[in-house]
Amino acid sequence: MTFICTRLSLITITPGLERLADKVIFGTDWPGVPSVAANIEAIRALPLSEEATAKILGENAARILGIEALEER
Repeated sequence: MTFICTRLSLITITPGLERLADKVIFGTDWPGVPSVAANIEAIRALPLSEEATAKILGENAARILGIEALEER
């Protein structure tokens, strides 16, 4: 299990994040977080490939759950 806190400097973990994208799932403890959308945008703003970002933001979770990933909105 990989845990990333967006309050940390995401740039410092980015080099390893691309390599580990198959093992990372975005999640939140909402409603305890002020803005889930801001956290998603923080992930999208990282210098990652589109493929790695898609995996982190939904494809990995869909794969684990055995469901089809939703299209990006």
